[in-house]
Amino acid sequence: MHNDFNSQLLAELAAAQAAGEPVVLAVIVKARGSVPRHVGAKMLVYENGRISGSIGGGEMEARVVQEAAVSLSDNQPRIVPYTFIDPERGDPGVCGGEIEVYIEPYLPPAAV
Repeated sequence: MHNDFNSQLLAELAAAQAAGEPVVLAVIVKARGSVPRHVGAKMLVYENGRISGSIGGGEMEARVVQEAAVSLSDNQPRIVPYTFIDPERGDPGVCGGEIEVYIEPYLPPAAV
């Protein structure tokens, strides 16, 4: 099931690229402790904010969507850390773990 979902998501990414639609691929690349999703979880974020897939939901996923918008505007990939310890301190959850999310923009080729 996991591989089928990954194949479907990557096919969706390829279709977006073929259509010239800006999209970001977000992938959990590091996870430690109690976290909502684990290494390899993927999500696509479209320019209009629509998502496909999930890397955990909630506040953390909303923050990844915001970071994806920045990535689309500056066309720069990044790795963003998130902790799930203390919401009062601004953390996006209380699971107690930590993750790092790789965010990679896919933009249409520049017109010449």
